[in-house]
Amino acid sequence: MTPKRLKLAARLLAALVVVAMANGAMAPVARAQTPSPGGETRQVTAAEMLLAAAEANRIDILKYLIDRGGDPNAAGADGSTALMVAAAAGHRDAVAYLLAHGADVNRTRGDGWTALMAAADRGGAELVPVLVAAGAELEAREARDGLTALMIAARGQSAAAVAALLEAGADLAARDRRRGLSALHHALRSRGDRTAPGLRAKALGVATELIAAAADVNAPATDGWTPLMSALDSGEEARVRLVLDAGANADAETEDGRTPLTIAAERGAPALVRLLLARGAAAGVAGGRALAAAAASGSLELVRLIAEAGAPLDGADAKGRTALAIAAGSGMDEIVVHLLARGAAPNAANPRDGTTALMWAANAGHMDIVRALIAAGADVGLVADDGWTAAKAAEMAGHDDIARLLRRGA
Repeated sequence: MTPKRLKLAARLLAALVVVAMANGAMAPVARAQTPSPGGETRQVTAAEMLLAAAEANRIDILKYLIDRGGDPNAAGADGSTALMVAAAAGHRDAVAYLLAHGADVNRTRGDGWTALMAAADRGGAELVPVLVAAGAELEAREARDGLTALMIAARGQSAAAVAALLEAGADLAARDRRRGLSALHHALRSRGDRTAPGLRAKALGVATELIAAAADVNAPATDGWTPLMSALDSGEEARVRLVLDAGANADAETEDGRTPLTIAAERGAPALVRLLLARGAAAGVAGGRALAAAAASGSLELVRLIAEAGAPLDGADAKGRTALAIAAGSGMDEIVVHLLARGAAPNAANPRDGTTALMWAANAGHMDIVRALIAAGADVGLVADDGWTAAKAAEMAGHDDIARLLRRGA
C-alpha cells in the first residue's frame, strides 16, 4: 500500500470511528471502501486499515481495530506489518501500543526486513531501545545482502541510530553476506552525497561514531577491500583523512591487485593521490599499476604526480597495458608526449597479446600520436600475437592515411 493510499485509508478510518462511536457499533470493521487514484472505489482490508493507522500514528484507530479483533501482526501486500510501518515512520507511540498489544517485534517481510531495520533505516534512534527491550534481534539480517540493522543505520547515515544500536550491543565486527563489508565500510562507501554538504557531514559523523567505538579500520572484505578503499571510492577527502588518521594501511591490496593509490588514480582524484603519497603510500607505485590507472583517467596531473613518485614508466595494469599504450589508444596527446619525454619505452609490448602503443594509436586513428611514437623510436614492423602490425591495425579500422605512413616506414 502506497503512503498516499495509507493516508486516504487513515482518513477514512477516522471517519468510521466517529460514526461507530456515535451509533454504539461494536462489530469488527473488516473491510471498507476508499477511493483509488483512478477515481473508482476499492476494498480496503483490515490489514491495510491497521497499516494506515500505524503510518498516521493514530492510536485511537489502532485501539478500535485491535479491540474488535484486528490482528496486530496482519501484513500488507509487501509483507509489512503495522509495527514495521510505525517504526519506519518514527512513531514511538504507535510502536509502543502495538508491542503492548501483541505485535511480533521479529516478524519479517519477504525481504527479511524487521521493525528494527526499518527504524535503523530512517534514523529512528529513539525507537532502538524500545524495540530491543521488546526482544528485537540485533543481528537479524535482511535477505538480499545480509545486512544487519547496524549496517543499515551506517548506510543510512544516522550517527544517532548507530550509537543507539552500539549501546544496545550490536556487533561492530559483523560483515554482510554479499561482500563481507562491515558497518564502517558501509558508512564510508556512499557516493551519492557529493553535492549535499549536510549528507556528507552525516556520513562522516557515522564513520566517526564507528571508529570511536573501535571499528577495525583495516578489516578487509572478502576480496581484500578495506574501509580506506571505501572512503576513496566515495571521493570524499575528509573520510579518507579520518580513516588514515585512525591507522588505516595506505598500502593494503585487494585480491585483484588494487591498492589505495590505484583506486584514487582510477577515480581521477589528484588531491587523494597527494594525500596518500604524503602518508607514505607506495604499493601501486612500485608495480606501475597506479600510473596506468592515472593514464586511463585522462588526467595529465595525475600521471605527473605518480611518475614523479617513482612509478616505473613501463609498468602495466591487470590487462598488461602500459600507461603509454592506454594514452595512445585513447588519443591523450599530452600524456603520450609527457611519458615519452620522461623515457617511456615506445616499443613496450603487452605480455598477453604482444600489442604496442603504436598499434593502439594506429587502430584508433590518432595520427599525431602515431607520428610522436615513430619520432620516439617506435618500431613499425613489430607484430602482435595475432599477426597484426600497426599498419594492418590502421588499415582494418579504415585509417588508410596512417596505414600508408606506417608502410612507408616499414
